[in-house]
Order: sequence, then C-alpha cells, then structure tokens
Amino acid sequence: MSSQTPRPETPTASAAPVSVTPRVLREALSADPALETAAHDLARRIVIQQSEVSDNLSMLGFVAARDGTVDPYFRLEAQENQEALARLKAQLAHLLLTLAASLGEPAGRALTEQVTTLLCQETHASATTVEAGTLTELQDIIASQTGLHLTAAQLTALIGRNPDLKRELLLFPGPDTAGRELTTSALSSELVGRDWPTNGEGADMKAFISLLRTEGLRAGYQDLTTYLYE
Repeated sequence: MSSQTPRPETPTASAAPVSVTPRVLREALSADPALETAAHDLARRIVIQQSEVSDNLSMLGFVAARDGTVDPYFRLEAQENQEALARLKAQLAHLLLTLAASLGEPAGRALTEQVTTLLCQETHASATTVEAGTLTELQDIIASQTGLHLTAAQLTALIGRNPDLKRELLLFPGPDTAGRELTTSALSSELVGRDWPTNGEGADMKAFISLLRTEGLRAGYQDLTTYLYE
C-alpha cells in the first residue's frame, strides 16, 4: 500500500492592523441617519463646551494669580463645565461604539480599539498631569508649615491618593488657597488621622505639628533641616 506524503501547511500571514479612516466613518454614519445626526450634534456641542472650559480656566488662572484665591461660585461653574464636557465625550464614545457594532469585522473591532484607547488616554491625562511648578510650591508650603520635606514622587503619590485634591490642582494649578489647604489636610489626615486645624478650633498647634513631624518621619518623609544640609 502506497503512503501519501502529507502536504506542508501554508503559513498564514498575520493580518495587518485595520485603520478606520474618516471615509469609512462617514459612509457608516450616512447609512444610519439617526446616528449621523446625533454624531454631528455631539461634535458641535463638544466644540462649544470645550470653548467654555478654556474660557473658564483662563479667567480663573488670571484671578487666582491676581488675588491668591477664587470665588467659590466661579470655581463651581468651572467644575460643572468640565463635568459637562466629560459627559459629552462619553456620549460620543458610546455612539461610536454603537457604530462599531454595525461595521462588522475587522473595521468594527478597529474602531472599538481606537475609541477605547482615546478614552484611556483622556482619563490618564486628566488623572495625572499636575504641573511641576505646582508641586514645587506645595513642597515649599509643606516644608514651611511642618518642617518636613516631601520629594516630588512622594507628593505626587499623596495627591494621587486624594481625588478631591487632585481635581483641585488640575483645575486650579496655582495652587490657590483651597489647593494649599486641601494639600496640608490630606497630609495630616494620612499621618495623624485628622484634617489640618483651622482658625477657631482651639487646637494646640505646637503639639499638633510635633506629632505630625514624628509621624511624617516614620512614614519616610525627610526632616527639612537634614534635607537642606545634605
């Protein structure tokens, strides 16, 4: 009985990544008038809202630099505009993901990956970008009030563990009075379990600072005098 030599398998080339071009998007949207109208409306609203946010931040930066603080009303307005912009972008992302489901493979998968990547980039940027000048000023404030030196990495980690503080410093990178107070309170909350004492609380500030310094050194922060004369 004759044996047949098995045929070698033909190697399959790996599929090249598929890019969703603007033309593909336009064609897919034009096939669904409701999605097309919604996409155009969201894009227009995002442009308008982005302009509002830019105007807010420019004005607040000017006022904070001039006065050292910002009226709470304007602070709230800026925060609400930022949140409105984030909601619009999330709606547009959801619409594009809906569109991706109708494109089929491989374009649908490519669009889904692109939208997901953009959302991750936006989240990362808004969550981590605190200006170097802001960190330096906060280091000086902490040192002058506590006698402790926090490295940039230690201060960044402290900010990252406190979402309200992080949001404040991103919106108002001065930092203004609220940013400074939130920073010292975040530090004292972690070290001694309470906010920084405010006027009228009747706290023994000498005992408070002494305890804060002790716990700060135990946590790995550096004594300012040692840092300065290293």
